[in-house]
Amino acid sequence: MYKALLPSSHQHNPSPSPSPSPIDNTPQHSNNFHSPSSPIMSNFDFVQALKTSKAPGASWRLPTIKDLASKPESGLLEDDYHPDESVFNPDNREKVQPSDFANGGKYRSIVKISMRYEGMADGDNRWAIGTGYLVARDTFITAGHCVFHRGDDGHGLGRLTQMRCFIGYHGKDSASDPSVQFRAAAKVVTTSKYIMDGDRRRDVAVVKVDQPFDGNLNLFKYQDTPLKEKTFLGVIGYPGDKSMNNEKGAEMYELVEQVTFDLNASQRNMLEYPISTAGGQSGAPVLKFKFSGSRVVPHAVTGTHCYGGSGNNSASVIGGQYGNDYKALLAGLGLSKNGSPSVTDISQGIPGVSEEELVNPDEAEGFLDVLKDIGRVVAPIAQQGLSFASPFLGPLGGPVSAIGGIALGALSKVCEESALDEDMAPSYKLEDGIAQRAVLAEAAL
Repeated sequence: MYKALLPSSHQHNPSPSPSPSPIDNTPQHSNNFHSPSSPIMSNFDFVQALKTSKAPGASWRLPTIKDLASKPESGLLEDDYHPDESVFNPDNREKVQPSDFANGGKYRSIVKISMRYEGMADGDNRWAIGTGYLVARDTFITAGHCVFHRGDDGHGLGRLTQMRCFIGYHGKDSASDPSVQFRAAAKVVTTSKYIMDGDRRRDVAVVKVDQPFDGNLNLFKYQDTPLKEKTFLGVIGYPGDKSMNNEKGAEMYELVEQVTFDLNASQRNMLEYPISTAGGQSGAPVLKFKFSGSRVVPHAVTGTHCYGGSGNNSASVIGGQYGNDYKALLAGLGLSKNGSPSVTDISQGIPGVSEEELVNPDEAEGFLDVLKDIGRVVAPIAQQGLSFASPFLGPLGGPVSAIGGIALGALSKVCEESALDEDMAPSYKLEDGIAQRAVLAEAAL
């Protein structure tokens, strides 16, 4: 799917039986994701951690790697676990015009991604390939199997550890083009169901990059997938069966077709469509188009492409009865290492990942006095409507705790909304200051 490359002659063939995994001879532990020549892996059983927590989401942080963009690449990492995608006859996919992925173009926020996983040997320089789409300057959506390699029966290469992310990409020679921007993935969130069970309906992930992309991005909006509809759908991404200068998946392609779908009639209640796709397009947006005069133009994302099949290609859906909660996944990117009832952090055991601290105790302690001063000002008003108090701040604990409560509420809203489209962003902003962290420290006591 995101990496299994199809011969150019492939025309709508049924899925072949999976070939033996290159790591089939490894001991079959529940989270033993490594190849025989790889370094010793962590014994952290993150699958059991997810089962114990019962949280619907899983997150982990990625190590910072110097010169990631120029890391050596010896070929593509293929994956026999996923069925081949279908290229229909005639193949009407068209190469996207450079103006469409340039600054301000309608596909500027399509992300070209390449990935490596924790179970890969140090000397293994293969990279998997896929596609994503930006919903915020520093956040994009892709397929779950782009960030977690399950392999056959769940014994694959495990968690994502390196991801290269480009916008404006059009081949290796374009890397120095000023219109091409590179970022590295810093944190991911995917669904626990996909990690534990390989549930195709839950095959989706969100990725936060190390710094925001610049310029006029034309960020994508998304909407819940209708139960059934006749409409124009398009899949836009980097198919691996297309090559340029011997580089597979080097260029962006698009195909828009009129499609009739019915989630209730789909075997897995997924969004299905007879639109040609190939390996490298996993994580691509399934865009709904609308008429503008005599032309059809992109309107909103209504699914995330992730699978092929014998009859149609398919996407995991958004919201509703069968879909995934994108807002909850996006909110999970803003949580601390301790997670929440909805997202469990499974970063433990990934080499190079340092422990995060939401609050610096030294700074927080030094600025509690500042909060006390603020509390003295607001105390006459706050005490009229607040009946709780904090033993850590004495008589002023109630008002100051109230400030902490307000800060936590605002932070929660920011975490949920800041990763969404800029047009939907809240009108307020919390700055990264020590005073705010002190407020949070008191609120957490």
